[in-house]
Order: sequence, then C-alpha cells, then structure tokens
Amino acid sequence: MSTDDQTRKIAVSLRRRAMDYLARREHSVSELRRKLTEKFPETETQLLESVLSTLQDDGLLSDQRFAESYVRARFNKGYGPQYIFLHLKNAGVPDEISSQELSIDENEWVKNLQKAVNKRFGSPLPQPGTLAWAKLERFAQARGFRGNHLQKLRYQQSEGEV
Repeated sequence: MSTDDQTRKIAVSLRRRAMDYLARREHSVSELRRKLTEKFPETETQLLESVLSTLQDDGLLSDQRFAESYVRARFNKGYGPQYIFLHLKNAGVPDEISSQELSIDENEWVKNLQKAVNKRFGSPLPQPGTLAWAKLERFAQARGFRGNHLQKLRYQQSEGEV
C-alpha cells in the first residue's frame, strides 16, 4: 500500500470518527482536535488540521454553533454568564464568540438566577444578612452569577416584585 493510500485511509478514518462525535453533540474545533488526537495519536498534525478545516468548510464543525448550543443548554439549567464563559474558554472557543453568545439581557440573567434560587431555596427568598442569605450568595457565585445579578434580585425582593 502506497503512502498516499495510507494517508487517504487515515483521513477517511479521522473524518468518520469526527462525524461520529459530531452526530452526538456539537463540539468546538479545539475539543474535536483533542479527541481525535487522543484517538489517533500517530496522526500528522497537518492531516488532522486538513480534516478539521474540511469539516468547517462543509459547515459540519463550528465554534459559533457550539457556543450557541452550549449557552442555551447551560442557561436553561440555571447557570450564569461567568460559569458559561469559563467553560467555553476551556473548550477553546474564542472570547469574541463567547461574548457574543452571552450578550443576553441582564434582566434575563436575573430571572434565570431567580428560577435557580427558587428551585434550590424555595420561595420567599431568605432575608439578607442571615445564614440562609449567605448560602444563597455562595450558590449564586458557584453558578456563575455576578454580584450585580444578586443585588438586582435582592432589590426586586425588597420592592415585592419577586
């Protein structure tokens, strides 16, 4: 078997494996590169990059689409912008794409925090300054919400909007 035939065979295997991964869920370019490198450690970088480039050109692999999907899924699970941004960064998504996808109205983030807090702590919210409020603050921070989201939620509570 010639070197060209072997290269073609490896390229087909790489693409097939990449398609298997992409059929399950969206992946960032960086994530897919890492997975394929783990699965095919002897593959030349140039060949791997060529396969990834072809997948992008074919519209099958997109950091933008991955970020959109990831933000939607995590938002719906009650996570905040800082948590989501960090995970997108770890997945190799460029900051400008992450920021674009996270440009959700601040009031929507507050509503999302309210849903997560109500699910975890029930309603009404604990009073500020109590141990229960401190737990709520730690919970919100761990979920990736910023202090201003909690302040807005607290303000809404004091105004009777919650």
